[in-house]
Amino acid sequence: MSDTLVHSAAWQSLPAIRNGRARSINRLLCLRWLAGRDPATLAATFNAVVYGHVLTPAELQTVLGGARTLPQ
Repeated sequence: MSDTLVHSAAWQSLPAIRNGRARSINRLLCLRWLAGRDPATLAATFNAVVYGHVLTPAELQTVLGGARTLPQ
């Protein structure tokens, strides 16, 4: 969990933060990947929509870290 969440009074008002159960929004990608979606398309779209950043091909390869499409 980030220092911002841990030390912010506003964030500490949320039980998940207060109890150390906060999870990254990036975990949503895994759910779609496990459902059989293409990880490259998911990562590119997710970063553009959520973070407002279009990944370069090199950044996409770094984000994927060897991920591949799961067999059907």
